[in-house]
Amino acid sequence: MAIFSLSIVLSALVYTFIAPVYFSDETIQHKIVKQVQKEERQRANRKVSSPNGEELFNEEMTDAQVKKAIHLLSHQKVKAVEKWGAEEITQEKIDLLLQVVEGSSFYNRDLYLRILTAWAKGDFSRADLDHNAVWELQEGTVGRATGLLTAEEEKLFIEENF
Repeated sequence: MAIFSLSIVLSALVYTFIAPVYFSDETIQHKIVKQVQKEERQRANRKVSSPNGEELFNEEMTDAQVKKAIHLLSHQKVKAVEKWGAEEITQEKIDLLLQVVEGSSFYNRDLYLRILTAWAKGDFSRADLDHNAVWELQEGTVGRATGLLTAEEEKLFIEENF
């Protein structure tokens, strides 16, 4: 009986004091997931394609693809509780998106042009509002932008994701 009681006491101690440190730390889990995602992206050696290998940025993008691209690009600039996916901002991507939108008759063409024209000039001062406008078009429920990242936060986001 004493061994059984000791076993229960030890289990309780492990559960109470040790397990929370090793098994419930979401920050560690988050870092591991981010590292794996980063390595997968590097392994795929993406230029302008999505993680599954299909080309994400091309001259024949649909409205939904442009919307998704703007949303993913904006994650580099915005604070949000949760971000699902990311694309590194490059002038090449912005210019291609602008070209696609300028030649389109997309329902949200004016919104896309306003966002991309500012971004093409290096103006990301409204990136949080841009993110939320596109996020709402996508009927987002989690991940509303709450502000802009600082330069240091953006640098860390880039290091962790690209």
